Amino acid sequence: MNAKILHTTSKLKITLKDIADDVGVSLATVSRVLSSKGPFNPETERRIIDSAYRLGYPGVKFLRHKIKQSLNLAVITPMYVGEFDASLFLGFIEASRESKFNIRFVNIDETQGDPIKYLSRTFEEFDGACIFVPYLTSDDYIQLRSVINSFPIISLAPITDPILETVTFDSYRGGYLVAKHFHEMDFKKIGIIVGENVRLESKLRKNGFMNYINDTDSMECIWEYQGDFSFDSGVKAYHDIKAKGIKDIAVFGSNDVMSLGFMREAIHDGKHIPHDFAISGYDDLPFSKNYNPSLTSVSTDFFKLGKYALKQILKQIEQNDNDEEHVSLVPVSLIPRESTTGEKKTH
Repeated sequence: MNAKILHTTSKLKITLKDIADDVGVSLATVSRVLSSKGPFNPETERRIIDSAYRLGYPGVKFLRHKIKQSLNLAVITPMYVGEFDASLFLGFIEASRESKFNIRFVNIDETQGDPIKYLSRTFEEFDGACIFVPYLTSDDYIQLRSVINSFPIISLAPITDPILETVTFDSYRGGYLVAKHFHEMDFKKIGIIVGENVRLESKLRKNGFMNYINDTDSMECIWEYQGDFSFDSGVKAYHDIKAKGIKDIAVFGSNDVMSLGFMREAIHDGKHIPHDFAISGYDDLPFSKNYNPSLTSVSTDFFKLGKYALKQILKQIEQNDNDEEHVSLVPVSLIPRESTTGEKKTH
C-alpha cells in the first residue's frame, strides 16, 4: 500500500477509489465486488475485500468472512470442574469438524465487574460467538444488543425476552417427560429439587414437570426443595426430605449433579433406590449410566446443539444479519434407568 493511501486512511473517509488504487483495478470492479454483483475472479475478489478490510472501509467485515478459509468462533461460558462443561465443549468440537469454524472456549464468571464490557472486548478477537451465560439479566441482554452492532452472536441459554437469536434445549419438554415417565411407572407421590431461580431453564423444567402433574388426577407433588444445581444442594435436599419424614416418593432432580448428591446421601443412609426414593435427573451426563444404580435422565444432545448453533451463526455471517430474535429448541428425550425402573423391594 502506498504512502498516499496510508495518509488518506488516517485522515479521510475511505472511498472505492482508494481501494481501486491500492489493488490496481478499476473503480467499477471494486464496486461490483463490494456490492456482490458478480461474476468476478475469486483472486481479485479476495484482494479487493482484504484491501477494503485493511483500509477500514465500512461494512466490509462480513464480506471478508465469506472468503475466509476458516472462522474463529468463541464459545463463552462460566467454566466449572465437572462433566457438564466437558460435554458442552466436546459437542461443539465434534460439531465443528468438517466446518469452517475454529472453536475456542472462553471463561466468563460472576467476578467480572462488567460482563457486557468483557464480552464486547472478547468479541473483537473473533468472527462470531455463542454465549452460555445463564446469570445475565434482561437488562444485560438489552445492553449487549446495543453494543454488538452486526456482530454474529447466538445465546445458548434461554432468554425471557429473546432479543438475541437463541439455540437451546427444550427445557419445558424435558420436565414434562420426567413427569410423564413417573406417571407411566405408577408413582403417586412426587417431589422436585428446583434449580437456581435466576435461570430461566430452571423455571421451564419445573413448569413442564408441574403442568403434567397438575393435569393428572392420580399424582400429587408433596415436596419441593430449592436447590442451585450443585452437588451439595442435592445432599441438603435429601436431609430436608428425611427431616420431613417423606419417603416412597419419586423425585425430579432438575439436573444430574443435584440428583447424584441426593442419591449418594440416601444410599449412605441405608435407603434403597428406587424403593424408598425413585429419582430422575436432567442432562444425561456420562456418570448417569455408570453410577450404581444408574440414573434415569433427560438426554440433551450437545452435538445437535453445537451443529445447529454453528449453522445459524454461519447464516448470520453470510447474510450480514444478526437481527433474528427467534428461539430454536433442540429436542430432548428421556433415558429410563434403574433409579426409576429398578426392582423394588417388598415390604
